[in-house]
Amino acid sequence: LPISYTRCGFAGESCPRHIVATKTRRYLTEKVVNVFSDEFLNNPTELYDVLIDFFEFIYFKCLLVNPKDRRVVIVEPLFWPDVVRMTLARVLFEHYYVPSLLFYPSPLAALLPLGISTALVVDSGYAETFVLPVYEGYGVIKGWDAISLAGETLHREIEKFLQEHATVTDGHETKPYQTLERGVSKEVLEDIKVRTCFLGDSLISESVALSVALERNDSEAEKRERPVPPSVQYPLDGICTLVIPGQLRDQAPEVLFRPDDAESESVVTSILDSILRCPVDTRRALAASVVVAGGTAMLPGFLARLQLELTDLAKTEKYAKLLPGIDFLFHSLPVPANVVSWVGGAIVASLDTLPEQSLSRARFLETNRLPDWTSCDPEARQVRPEKISLATALRRLSATTAAKGKKLRRSSASDVNLPAMTSTTSKVAVASLPEDKAEN
Repeated sequence: LPISYTRCGFAGESCPRHIVATKTRRYLTEKVVNVFSDEFLNNPTELYDVLIDFFEFIYFKCLLVNPKDRRVVIVEPLFWPDVVRMTLARVLFEHYYVPSLLFYPSPLAALLPLGISTALVVDSGYAETFVLPVYEGYGVIKGWDAISLAGETLHREIEKFLQEHATVTDGHETKPYQTLERGVSKEVLEDIKVRTCFLGDSLISESVALSVALERNDSEAEKRERPVPPSVQYPLDGICTLVIPGQLRDQAPEVLFRPDDAESESVVTSILDSILRCPVDTRRALAASVVVAGGTAMLPGFLARLQLELTDLAKTEKYAKLLPGIDFLFHSLPVPANVVSWVGGAIVASLDTLPEQSLSRARFLETNRLPDWTSCDPEARQVRPEKISLATALRRLSATTAAKGKKLRRSSASDVNLPAMTSTTSKVAVASLPEDKAEN
């Protein structure tokens, strides 16, 4: 449930049933609003009403299920405001009567599809890019970091390029972009980002290659310029066509690695600083197991550029002595980066331990409190007082899979046709990373 797009589906499935914008239409005003806008975050009463409308759309338009029969797992951002978590729980327990609810942190959920318990999770979504080291199934809070360089920043950079360089044509006349009365919507900016933008080779590597060529007295080196991608024509309303300049396509995403403010952190420096805040004996293992998730990370060339920048910056004087001889290795995700956390939430929802980990409706109505994912308070759990780590969940998942395999082989060997088993309680996973388009 992020700011931008929400993924929803059922436990045990390999992809979400729907990816929808985190917006809803108010019944009284017929106005479409962003569910987690500042207007509602500062007013819990309004947020409660908006979430009722939003979950009505999720349950009865997208999933077509009765909420009273479904356990819920919500994959949440790392540090969600308490008012959002509490209001979500009140809506689901008091209005929709769900039997139980589990909030699961998205960095840990991103590791479940890979079957690993140690990694450096980098999640680049819409509002921010955050980094969390996870060691043996537990988040290293000391190493957590977050920066505002993400999809929203890229949208602003794209709009800035459009203002300066883009043109609009109707087939007969070409006009400047400023002639559009309202500019373009956020949805169009998102579509331009997805369809046209990419990241090229590192500018650091280009400058190094240029200096080497000059040392060799290559007279043509100074004349060489970075090739400009071709322009793209983007239809707006069936009449006008937006001509997207080529320099926007590869230069706008540079803001993720070259922020406008020279003193600001970039994605690369945020990762390196996060590793430095971790214990010395964990740094090499974390650098060798980097998991990159989120819709913004699906930009073509993002992973290659990130690895190249990390390698180059780690050799500089600031980091070379503290991170000697460290190699950065990236995991290849089995699912698209913008749904990997949702798939992890679906795996959690399919475990037999879900009732033990979840908060029941009766317990919530009795105590009116929510445990967070770092809580060790025995009062916060209904059945199990201990905290179940990611590594434990992985072991139990493997044991469950092995047990099911043995049953299938035994059934096949004895040629006995058993009736289909049905679960007494179904589960629903409503989960997401921040968020981007389904076609990312």
